Amino acid sequence: MDYEEARETVVRLVNEALDAGLDGRERPEPLGFGNDPCTDNLIGPTSEVRPDIGYSFPYAALGIDSETFAEKTTETWRARGMAITELDSPGLYERFAVSEDGYRFSLTINEEIDQISIGGSGPCVDPPN
Repeated sequence: MDYEEARETVVRLVNEALDAGLDGRERPEPLGFGNDPCTDNLIGPTSEVRPDIGYSFPYAALGIDSETFAEKTTETWRARGMAITELDSPGLYERFAVSEDGYRFSLTINEEIDQISIGGSGPCVDPPN
C-alpha cells in the first residue's frame, strides 16, 4: 500500500464514523492531517510513517447525546470488521478500533469538559516523496 492510499483510507474511515455520530450535523474542521513516525521492536524510528487525522470539538452546543454519538461512531468501525475496545466510565466514553490491515481509530467523549476527540492513523508506509 502506498502513502496516498493509506491517507485517503484513514480520512474516509474517520469521516464516516464522525458523520454517523453527527447524524446530519455539519462536520467540524479537522485539527489537521499529519504523520506519526513508525518504530521497530526496540522502539527505534524507522523510515516509515502512519498518516493520521484528528478532530476535537465541544459537543453540547450541537445537541449531541454522548452515548448515542459513541454507539453510532463505534458501529461504523464494527461494521467494517474491526476489533473494538470500549473503556467507558460515567461521564467518559473511550472507544478504540483496530483493523487487521493496520488502521487504528479512537474516540473519546469527556462530558465534564464538553469535548469529543476522534481520529485515526493508517498502517506504516513509506512517506510521500
